[in-house]
Amino acid sequence: MLRASTLRVVYAWRPPAHAQLPESAHDLDEIHAAQCRTAGGILQGWRQQYPQVHVIEDVQQIHPVDALAGASEKADLVVVGSQSQGAIGAVMLGSVTLGIPHHARSSVAVVRP
Repeated sequence: MLRASTLRVVYAWRPPAHAQLPESAHDLDEIHAAQCRTAGGILQGWRQQYPQVHVIEDVQQIHPVDALAGASEKADLVVVGSQSQGAIGAVMLGSVTLGIPHHARSSVAVVRP
C-alpha cells in the first residue's frame, strides 16, 4: 500500500563571495531566478514520470548543509546524493554528505547515483 507523502526537494546554492560586493555586476535576484529554473528543469522529468508524488521545490540561497538541516526538522527522512567521481571519490564523501548527518534532526540516507 502506498502512503500519501510529500517530497520536498531542497536545492541550495551560494553566490560567489565577490557577487555580494556593492560594485559587483552580479544581480543576485537574477542568479536566484536562474537557480529556480535549474531546479525546475531537473525535476520536470521526475514529475512527469511520477505524477502521483506531491513535490515541493525549495530553492535557498544558503549553504546546503544549513538548508538540509533546516528542512530535516519537519522531515521523516533526508536523502542526500553522493557525487563520487573516480577511485578516490568512491571512498570519500563531499562536505554536504559528511556534514548533514551531524546536523540533521531526522534520519539521513546517503545514496550513490
